[in-house]
Amino acid sequence: MNHLVRIKGMVCPRCIQTVSAVFRDEDFPVTDVQLGAVTYHTGNEQPRDLARVRQRLAAEGFEVLDDKQARLIARLKELVDAWIEQGVEHEHTLAAYVSEALHQNYYTLSTLFSATQGTTLERYLISRRIELAQQQLETSDESLAVIGERLGFSSSHHFSNQFKRETGLTPSQYRVMKRAG
Repeated sequence: MNHLVRIKGMVCPRCIQTVSAVFRDEDFPVTDVQLGAVTYHTGNEQPRDLARVRQRLAAEGFEVLDDKQARLIARLKELVDAWIEQGVEHEHTLAAYVSEALHQNYYTLSTLFSATQGTTLERYLISRRIELAQQQLETSDESLAVIGERLGFSSSHHFSNQFKRETGLTPSQYRVMKRAG
């Protein structure tokens, strides 16, 4: 029987490799690993004890999610990241996208997110975009326009304004500061 384990903190392909390695090192027969989830197989209906896996994942900065609400919040965050990856090519608003994916009312999802995370889903979206922009500014020579467009900002001006509001620096200032130090 297959068992699904939700993992908090998986945000990139390197995370998938790390989590896969932990499960395999602990002799879990992994059948699938995706952002936020690992599926493993057992010969019976009982899931295996995850105590050692929990410890090792925690040491790597991940967390096994147990309760339904925590899994829902993790899934919402995964959907925000997926929506960002689409750049400006969105068929739907973020609200429609997450509602459709989770088959729940956006107001309910947004209220739960705000109550448990201390920020709105929209503020989280902006924060994630800025985090990703910071990574790209540090590691690439692409123009601000290209980075902003890739992350779904409507214009370079909008990108710069949001970036400065979040960090206190313009994207150009941030890039210079990170490369100088």
